[in-house]
Amino acid sequence: MPKKGKGRGRGRGTPSESTAPVPRGERRPGFEEDRNRGHGRERGRAQLAPQEAQQHAEMGASRGRDTTTLTSGAMPPKSVRKPDVQQTSVPEFFAKEATSVTQPGASGPVTESDRKFKSSSQEAHSMKEEGLAFVREETEMSSKASSRKKKLHKAEEEAVLSKTAGISLGYKEPVKQTMAKRPNYAIIDERNHIPLYVNYFKLTFKDTVVYHYDIDISDSTKDKKIGKSVMSEGRTLKEDIEHNVKHVEHQKRRNMGKAKCREIISKMFCTNETLKKYCPVYDGQKNLFTSQSLPCKNSTQFPVDITLEGKDKRFFVTLTPVKKKDQTNIISLEPLKELYTNRSNEIPSEVLLVFETVMSHREPPLQQVHFRNSFFYLQGGMKTNLGYGLEIWRGYDQSVQLTKSGPVVVINLAAKAFHKAGPVIDYACDVLRTDITNIPRLTKFQIRSLSEALKGLQIQVTHQRHPRKYKIKAVSDDAASEILLEVNKKKVSVAQYFLEKYRRLNYPHLPCLHMHSNNNTTFIPMETCEVTEGQPKIGKLSAELTSTMIRSTAVDPKTRKDAIVKTASEVNNISGKYMKAFGLLMDIKMIQVDGRIIAAPQIAYGGPPDDMNRIAKPDKKGVWRVEGGKNFYKVVKIENWVLISFADRRRFGYEILNKFCQFLVESGRKCGMRLDRPKSVEIYGREISTEKVLYQAKKSGAEMAVVVLNRRDEYHTYDEVKFLADFKYNLVTQCMEDKTLGRINDQITTNVCLKVNVKLGGINHILHQKLKVFNEPVTVLGIDAIHWVRGCGYPSIVSIVGSLNPTASRYALTCDLQRNKKGRISQEIITDMKKMSKVILNKFKEENRGRDPVKIIVFRDGVSDGQFQHALDYEVGGLQEACNELFQKILPITYLIVQKHHQTRLFPARPNQGVGKNLNVPPGTCVDKDITHPVYFDYYICSHEGIQGTSKPAHYTILHDDNHFSSDELQQLCHFLCHTNVRCTRSVSLPAPVMYADLAAARAKKYADLHIASDNASSDSNIQRNLPDDVEKAIRGMQSFENNMFYI
Repeated sequence: MPKKGKGRGRGRGTPSESTAPVPRGERRPGFEEDRNRGHGRERGRAQLAPQEAQQHAEMGASRGRDTTTLTSGAMPPKSVRKPDVQQTSVPEFFAKEATSVTQPGASGPVTESDRKFKSSSQEAHSMKEEGLAFVREETEMSSKASSRKKKLHKAEEEAVLSKTAGISLGYKEPVKQTMAKRPNYAIIDERNHIPLYVNYFKLTFKDTVVYHYDIDISDSTKDKKIGKSVMSEGRTLKEDIEHNVKHVEHQKRRNMGKAKCREIISKMFCTNETLKKYCPVYDGQKNLFTSQSLPCKNSTQFPVDITLEGKDKRFFVTLTPVKKKDQTNIISLEPLKELYTNRSNEIPSEVLLVFETVMSHREPPLQQVHFRNSFFYLQGGMKTNLGYGLEIWRGYDQSVQLTKSGPVVVINLAAKAFHKAGPVIDYACDVLRTDITNIPRLTKFQIRSLSEALKGLQIQVTHQRHPRKYKIKAVSDDAASEILLEVNKKKVSVAQYFLEKYRRLNYPHLPCLHMHSNNNTTFIPMETCEVTEGQPKIGKLSAELTSTMIRSTAVDPKTRKDAIVKTASEVNNISGKYMKAFGLLMDIKMIQVDGRIIAAPQIAYGGPPDDMNRIAKPDKKGVWRVEGGKNFYKVVKIENWVLISFADRRRFGYEILNKFCQFLVESGRKCGMRLDRPKSVEIYGREISTEKVLYQAKKSGAEMAVVVLNRRDEYHTYDEVKFLADFKYNLVTQCMEDKTLGRINDQITTNVCLKVNVKLGGINHILHQKLKVFNEPVTVLGIDAIHWVRGCGYPSIVSIVGSLNPTASRYALTCDLQRNKKGRISQEIITDMKKMSKVILNKFKEENRGRDPVKIIVFRDGVSDGQFQHALDYEVGGLQEACNELFQKILPITYLIVQKHHQTRLFPARPNQGVGKNLNVPPGTCVDKDITHPVYFDYYICSHEGIQGTSKPAHYTILHDDNHFSSDELQQLCHFLCHTNVRCTRSVSLPAPVMYADLAAARAKKYADLHIASDNASSDSNIQRNLPDDVEKAIRGMQSFENNMFYI
């Protein structure tokens, strides 16, 4: 295919998976460093000076690409990687000490194994020493100059970052905090006891010796010598060295793919006579484990001839023992024994990695697609059409984790959206919901929508003898008959080129696919491309597709439990051979534990204190009703409001709109609100802008606007309404979809009143049972961070809400933007916690007439296990600094992590204790023994009724507790706060402060989404982008909005 110069793609940045650690149950702390070895994060930097090596390592980790650099004094390909050399960022369990020597002229230590790397002729080697010295000297001078330039550029870049947009860089290292210890276990008695099954399967182990090897795979079919540098008689020595550097760096950048790597390693152990007798397990990246020592004391290279994708290829696999502290490559299970005999509190991450690799190892050919910790079935009718080019694949999630009762295998059913395999034209028709082959020309909106859906997908072409694979960069604006290429100094269209070289195109009027192809621009007609199978959808689904997927994959507890037990038996059969080799045994019966049910709190509404009619008691499903004359605890009066409709006037005319207003006014009256009839009810079409409509509403003196949106209307959107109303006009808005008008009832309008009352300063309900913690001034904080898909380059948005009153029913808000230390990618941990928390604490003092809080309780969402220590150090430390500055003392702080992204599921052992039509565990079900962490202070609480499918409990981990709460006090506080969410009259899955912080961060992101052009995103994760000035101003200004709960 001819190529046309350099081009720039259109469409959003290619989403790619984050490498940050994921919550417990999916991946354990300390795994990322070892899993990502060989991706430029922890290895291959032995020949850099120590300080430079550390900087280089951090840059590589933040950019997610290889940072291996060779000086000309370094050894060629075989010696590039130094697994013996200890890296400062490697955890203690993976730390290695190298016996090394320094080679004259080299910029760093060279291990003993590297000294053995010589050319086949000792004489030839000595003859070339003079040339090597020259190259080393020249390269070192160049390297030093380059290093100085990099440092200067880095300093300038950081100076710019710190000045522009006020982005937090967080360079100050915090004081290391200590983790909270479990004070006790909650008491279980006959009244609150509930026996439960958990989807955990016990894993027992023997005292087995495990050997650890590093894997390096290179595609070097053109290089004839195995185990030596790639030399050519036609090149000078200097050219040879430069060639080797480029060759190795090129191989390091190659992403072989886990499936392909597994096939290569499997073929090597099946065909090599020396290796046939061994039973290895391999993680698909850099780690290989065996229960017997392999015959390779140092780096050993093996050729592997294999047929991949119809092509015969030769790969070279280098096996290198990964040396530990004792200079052997043996992993001992002793640290795990020490943990369970109370001789140590250290989590043996290396041992856990071995167990995880053994259980997830699959021998090719695979009948499943392995994605993260999940396995999805390729066959067997496990796919369901989702629409818009997607289908639902079913499978199971599997992981190994440590619990109080020992190692367990966690198995759960899994479902994920995958891109449909097949012709791109069929995919495009499904995305656009129309037959594009009959459309003379696609509109700009259709091209943009199609480009967003296709960007980053892998396709293979069908017009060539050997199908080649590409990644889609964008969809072209012009058709195949319009895009001109230069072929033999003559201009021809893509359609004409295909006619002359391949065949006549059936649809020359359709746009082409703009492909990633080195630095060139490659256009290929859509009809000659097919989407390859097994590509998961990256990023969030739309609200419509999410709803469809939840309905399609919801499984009641009994069905889920039976399916999980069946899957456990399947996993045991698949992994049995490898478990036996490593001394592991899995019980295929679910673990049974004892839980307790925390009683629900009573809810108080407005009225005289002695009026018991104002008290509502949740039922066993956690639901209560606002009826029987119950008024909101604090009501607002709304005299001037308007209804604005952008809905289709033919379907939703004035008659329906007036009916809705009548229902709303009546519902407000029942709740005690003084809600008058609207001053105006207007229907607007596309001819008038959203800004003009909102300006007129504000000018009329309206306190609030109810806005009806048409989801098919791209001219008047939710994002635009909220940005203009919140930021520009300070107008409270309540949006609703037009389809809601088709089913008007009292419940719908009551739910609208719940939101409107709070947005205008009211309080819906409070806890009637006052917890002991609220007997003195206390502020409860909720914290969350939200990110764009990787590659967009925009800063993360962080939000903090904090309660202001004794009933924890009114909250202040502050939002900010931040990047990580390198200013490159998203940052979860708040690096400027002091500044943000001071905003909340100052508002608390203002609201409470100068009175300081006595205690601070923090609920933190979005932090994974691997980030616990950083969150503790930066966020608790920053909050302590804020207290010290404001109050000249450090207030007692309790800091809890709340996680929902885990795979733990609870099932009632007695069906009569289940609630709802699905018989889920009742709200308030709590477990803090047996399945909890062996070191951390944690517990699981399911505070809500599972309406669809199986309930998922929240996982709470207490990292810091100066208030010395008992387990019972904290568990009760968490469950009670799940009843204070103002948006509904039922218990929810997470405490209200966490949900408010999430809503606020999501609102801030809506501001940004509105102003980010689709072609601004990039697949290059190194590109840093700033949000428009007015968006940054709006996000940072959210804390000063007149109503602090406008985001509800």
